[in-house]
Amino acid sequence: MSINKEKYLTTGEFAQIAGVSKHTLFHYDKIGLFCPDIVLDNKYRYYSVYQLDLFFVISLLKDMKMPLEEIKNYLNNRSPQALAALLKEEEKVIEERFKELKRIKTWISQTHQLITEALKTDTSQINTIYLKKQFLVTKALTARDEKSFAKSAGQLFAYVDKYHLKSPYGIGTIQKREHIFSGHLHDYQNIYLLFDHIPKGVHYKEKQEGTYLCAYFEGDFPQIGKAYKNIKKYIEENHLVLGSDFYEDVYLDSLAVQNPSHYLTRITALLS
Repeated sequence: MSINKEKYLTTGEFAQIAGVSKHTLFHYDKIGLFCPDIVLDNKYRYYSVYQLDLFFVISLLKDMKMPLEEIKNYLNNRSPQALAALLKEEEKVIEERFKELKRIKTWISQTHQLITEALKTDTSQINTIYLKKQFLVTKALTARDEKSFAKSAGQLFAYVDKYHLKSPYGIGTIQKREHIFSGHLHDYQNIYLLFDHIPKGVHYKEKQEGTYLCAYFEGDFPQIGKAYKNIKKYIEENHLVLGSDFYEDVYLDSLAVQNPSHYLTRITALLS
C-alpha cells in the first residue's frame, strides 16, 4: 500500500508534532482511545494529519484531570450538548481547585512566618508578650498513652480537613497550672489545633487576647518538664499571677527538623 506522506505521519513524526512519546501513542492505541488511521500488514502505524485536532482534544481533557476511560466514553458519545455539560462540570471542579490552592497558599505563608519567627527568636529567654485572640479546635483524649494520642490527633486532623481547614501549627496541648506546680506533668485532657482566624464550620474555643508569659522548649515532648522548671522559677521571681492553662504550641517538628531533640515548642500562659 502506498502512503501519501503529505497526509499521513509515522508514529514518531506524529509524536514529535503532538509533543508526546511514542509509548503514549502505543498505550492509547492499546486501550482504544486513539488509534492510528492506517495499520499496515507489517504493523507500521500511520496517523492522518487530521487526527491532530482530536489528539489535542484528548490532551486538553487529560489536562482537566479527566480519567482516560471517561475521555474515551466522551469521545464515543460527543455532541455540543455533551461538551457544554462537560465544561460546566469541569468549571466547578476547577473552582474547587482554586479554593484548595488558596488554602494551601495561606498555610504556606503562615507556616513560613512561624518558622521565620522561630529562627530569629532567642528561645532561651522567658518573657511576656501580647497575643491577639486565637481559636482552638479541640479533641478530648480518652487515654494518656502514645497510641491513643496518635489516634486522637488523626481524628482531629480528619475533622478539620473535612471542612477544608489547615492550621500552620502542629498539634497543641494544654497543661493545667495546678498540675505544673504540683509536679504532675503530662496530664493532658485535650489536644487542639490553633487558628489565627475563626475556623468556619467547626466547633471551636477561644484563646483570649491579652498579655502572656512566653517560653520556648527545644527538645522532644516527653522532656518538656525541663522548660517548666525554668518557668516556675521565673514566675516566682517576678511574682506573676497566671491563668489556669499553659498552652503548648509546636513551632518546629518533623516537617522542619530531622531529630526530635530539635523540636521547638512555644509555651504560653495568660497573665491575670
